Amino acid sequence: MEDKEFKVTGNRIGIFVYVRGLYFCALHTLGGKVHYGNLLNEITKGRTCVVANVYIVAREKIDQRSFCSALKRYGYNIRRKEERIIEIPGAVSKTKISKVNWYVGMAIDIMELVLKGQLDTICLVAGDGQLADIVSAVTMRNCRCEVYWFGESRCSRLLREPCSMFFELPESIVIKRELKEEDKEFIEVDTSEAESVIDSIEGISEEDIKKAKKEIDEKK
Repeated sequence: MEDKEFKVTGNRIGIFVYVRGLYFCALHTLGGKVHYGNLLNEITKGRTCVVANVYIVAREKIDQRSFCSALKRYGYNIRRKEERIIEIPGAVSKTKISKVNWYVGMAIDIMELVLKGQLDTICLVAGDGQLADIVSAVTMRNCRCEVYWFGESRCSRLLREPCSMFFELPESIVIKRELKEEDKEFIEVDTSEAESVIDSIEGISEEDIKKAKKEIDEKK
């Protein structure tokens, strides 16, 4: 993808990683887990990294202490929220949706740094179209916004179109491993984009998704 013309000359970057989406993408499409030290090196490439944030959802019964310790050693700041799980009512198979809401938090963190003039480039490691507005907001303020993901086809065009540059993450940053039982427990569902995923999930209707989302909101 060709670089779009932006008048950005500095090399101060901020890296913002949507961990849950990256985890599932690496696991189910490439059969492994991401080496976050190599990810940081792949993105930085000699530039000055002012901040590197990872956005994590704490999964029930999963010990993330060693993972978080490794992230801190690499130099990441950890932003963490507890996971909330509901089961899809009326689904043929026992399917669960994880309520994840880091989009607003990521947007606030990014815009705070952009508005303070502390960054020249935002490096967003995400593939979800829900972050499209923040990409547009960043570029409108003459700040470069790069999007990183495992392949254009796996990244929403809503992110790719407004960004300054899309970079395909290399498979070399993925450590191959076997799928564990806890990995199979959840299906990643973006409740705001039900129409785009509904045909690929057997036994779940659009009405099921709406009911699940309503139940989540009522529990807030």
